[in-house]
Amino acid sequence: MEIKSNKRNETFRRQELVVETESEKNPGYAEVKKLIAKEIKKPEENVDILNVNGKFGRNVFVTRAYVYDSKDDLEKMSVLRLSKKQKKEIAEAKMKASPTSSEVETEKDAEIGNNSETEEKEEVEEKE
Repeated sequence: MEIKSNKRNETFRRQELVVETESEKNPGYAEVKKLIAKEIKKPEENVDILNVNGKFGRNVFVTRAYVYDSKDDLEKMSVLRLSKKQKKEIAEAKMKASPTSSEVETEKDAEIGNNSETEEKEEVEEKE
């Protein structure tokens, strides 16, 4: 494995790498991620592989990767790379997962209503 380019991007708190690897077959993202993490001496969870490119008939593969300072930085940047459609789908999933304030209020009103009805029944029974 040979690092062709290693640029530091302080704005996004990451290293931007272009790495050239030799392999008999096309290396997978997980394999390249392990190699880069080992070479840079950072945890695998901080490495983001953009692409692995090879040319027909050659055993040399060029990989573009970002190595972030922390996992939080990686998560922040991965959210920024989402398309509008993907962001909308995530927002809709969150809305379905958590109850809305009107649903919570309706449930509270129902509980309060049930409590007042039971209290009224108890009072009627006590009078008799």
